[in-house]
Amino acid sequence: QELAAIGQAIGSAASYSVNAVGTQVTKLSDTLKNIAKEYEEVDIGPDTPKEVLNDLLSRYPTNDDVKG
Repeated sequence: QELAAIGQAIGSAASYSVNAVGTQVTKLSDTLKNIAKEYEEVDIGPDTPKEVLNDLLSRYPTNDDVKG
């Protein structure tokens, strides 16, 4: 009986994790599509002004990873 309860708890936790990751991936995908749409007319290359590149990069989502 205990093993069944543990198995059920593990299954529930795994299901929650999969759903949470799926939601994050969808949000990231939507954000990247919006950025691509905003900059579809911009030619990115060696002659692209620094300000344009900085603005583009500032729109990318950040994460909570510790740097350093």
